[in-house]
Amino acid sequence: MPTSRAQEQAFKELKLNDKYFMSLLLPMAEAEGDFDVYLMENGVMPVLLQGLDALSRHVDKLATGGEGSGSSRQKFNPLTWLAQYLLRNHPLHTSDHRDSMYQHLQELAAVERGRRNLLRRMPEFESAWMLFTEGHGLSTAQIEQVLQQLDTTWNLEGEFVRCLPSNFVARIPCVDPEKVTFNEFWTFFEETVSTQDLLRVSAFDEAAIRRQQAEQEALEALERQRQREANLAEEQRQQRLLQAKFETVCADAYLNPELSQIMIKGAVLAYPMDLKGEHIILILQLLRAWGHSLVDDEGNHVEQDEWDERTKELWIEWRKAHGPQTSYPGVVDADSLKALMDKESFQAHHHIGEVDAET
Repeated sequence: MPTSRAQEQAFKELKLNDKYFMSLLLPMAEAEGDFDVYLMENGVMPVLLQGLDALSRHVDKLATGGEGSGSSRQKFNPLTWLAQYLLRNHPLHTSDHRDSMYQHLQELAAVERGRRNLLRRMPEFESAWMLFTEGHGLSTAQIEQVLQQLDTTWNLEGEFVRCLPSNFVARIPCVDPEKVTFNEFWTFFEETVSTQDLLRVSAFDEAAIRRQQAEQEALEALERQRQREANLAEEQRQQRLLQAKFETVCADAYLNPELSQIMIKGAVLAYPMDLKGEHIILILQLLRAWGHSLVDDEGNHVEQDEWDERTKELWIEWRKAHGPQTSYPGVVDADSLKALMDKESFQAHHHIGEVDAET
């Protein structure tokens, strides 16, 4: 809805400026919750003042027989009229000549919040101060350390120290520059904060977000480390089980008469010999320990005790990868069987021992 010249002139006469803003602020000791600042930064007070001014002018018109006069008019309710005005002129739903004023008051409110935030941290200043003194006052260098300590504690990454005026510490009025008391420091600091825009609350909000992110990253890093340790422990456990299984099968193989014939007396095992028995099972168990096993179409391990074409192909596969190379890779002889049961080669293939070394 366009604004009339009369409305613009009335708005200018309200003088919603810095002086108006400061006149509505409460003493900090009485401003619990900073509701006075809240009302200004959200435009409530300036809109209310405009509404009251407009209501006053409207009532004057009614009294002189202006708008809405006549016997048929409804009974005038000033509260309803004012509520309707506030709804129609809410800063979030209007855009006119008042926008710059609202923005300016929001900026003033942000400055005031920043001032109050700093001054309410007096106990933190005093606690940091006491870390560097035994009650005899601090030197200029020590005060700078106090300020740096606070900056670090607040996670402001130097922003607090940088926002202070040039030569701030050196300008503190005091009896002895080498023994500045906390009261002398705070009086000067309070005066400085009250007259300047040093540090907004947003800086502390951003610092809190950085701290939360750092804490979250630290937790995630700790969880990753725990997961790595758990994975390592599980890998070590699996390696121990694998080695124990391998050693058990090797022990059984040394006691098996058919395999003893191969290792000691030079016998061989080759397809298409019609062979079945425990010695075939032991060879297949050893191959499986090395990572070579018979599987069905669904990927499940197959147990059998017969030396056939599939068994031969599995043996050739292992021998090409790990066993001695000969002209007859499909034959199980003494050299290849001893290689199959060689503990050091088996450990090297599965990196057994290397995981323990990493820890």
